[in-house]
Amino acid sequence: MSSSTLRGNIYAVLAEETIKDEADHIEGSENLATDSEEEDPDLAIMHTLFDLVALEEDSARKPVFTKDLLEEIAANIKIILSDQIKPSVERSIRSLQYAQSNEQSVTIWKAGDNAKVNHNAIITNYLTRVELHPEFREKFRTSWKRSKELQALNADLTELQRSQIEAPYYLESYERASDTTHLNSEAMDKFHRRLRRMQKLWNTSASCAELCDVIKMRARKINTPITKIVCIGLSALKLDPVWYQSTL
Repeated sequence: MSSSTLRGNIYAVLAEETIKDEADHIEGSENLATDSEEEDPDLAIMHTLFDLVALEEDSARKPVFTKDLLEEIAANIKIILSDQIKPSVERSIRSLQYAQSNEQSVTIWKAGDNAKVNHNAIITNYLTRVELHPEFREKFRTSWKRSKELQALNADLTELQRSQIEAPYYLESYERASDTTHLNSEAMDKFHRRLRRMQKLWNTSASCAELCDVIKMRARKINTPITKIVCIGLSALKLDPVWYQSTL
């Protein structure tokens, strides 16, 4: 790869690297072709256009996930985990409710059917602004996958009540399985080789230089020492055609 390419936009470089991974690329293409042959109503829904500016105006631009709501979610997760890791005979919580503005409570979490399983992990499903909009719910409540999951938690409600669910999140608990990938020396060598390659691509890219310039420029205006840095992980590292993007 030429030095001029390395200095170019990091995303263009990554796209080229992904395709160069021939075996993974072919495998990914075959999987994509198989998936596209199957009918997926979610694909059609995702291509439906909504006026997001109008949605913001309708909601008076009020934030959905306020600090209070996020603290409530964290408290619910703590309640679930503390109860689910107990022996099955000692568990007391079977579901959690969300109080809506219409005073109708809806279920946002239910315990699994297998009482012997210790659920030690939680997935929080946050709904987007468009998913909370009445027009979206009216059109897609019976076909949108996430709507089905939330409605399934509230099967005891009438169809009209389910169509009016306004809970902005729901929770799923499960037993996290242990991962022994780190014990596979061949797989770890592959990870390390690609990480080193990714590090080289990033360090020599224009995107990295631009980011460093922005950080330095902002840092000059800070009068107090930086004592904390927050890093948000957006995805897992996987040995598949999206490796380079997920690594970045």
